[in-house]
Order: sequence, then structure tokens, then C-alpha cells
Amino acid sequence: MDIKEMIYDVVERVVKMLKEDKSLLKRFKEEPVKVLEEILDIDLPDEKIEEVITLIKAKMAADIAVTVINGDDL
Repeated sequence: MDIKEMIYDVVERVVKMLKEDKSLLKRFKEEPVKVLEEILDIDLPDEKIEEVITLIKAKMAADIAVTVINGDDL
């Protein structure tokens, strides 16, 4: 598995966790770096983890947009 696939898998896994656990989502909104490091159980440089956080937020926004376009409930 290359790095792009690994990052994609992490983003998908974290987005799923955030959607399923509203308290985790709330914490993620307040402290995204800390929460992501806890989920992944690793300590990365903040600039690297910020890149992954940006991807997670983009994925969540895209999922919300698709839900709205489809007329589904959030």
C-alpha cells in the first residue's frame, strides 16, 4: 500500500468515526490535532497532521453536500 492509499484509508476511517460519535466530533472541532493523534496513536509534526485534518474536513464537507443534494436528512 502506498502513502496515498494509507492517507485515504485514514481519512475514511476517521470520518466514519466522527460521523458515528458526536462527542468525538465535538472534540475534533475543538482540538483536531490532539484528537487525530489519539485516534491514530502517533505523534506527527503539526504541519503534517494539519494536512490530514484538512483532508478530513474536506471529506466531511463533501459528504454533507452530497446528502443535501440528494435531499437526505443530515
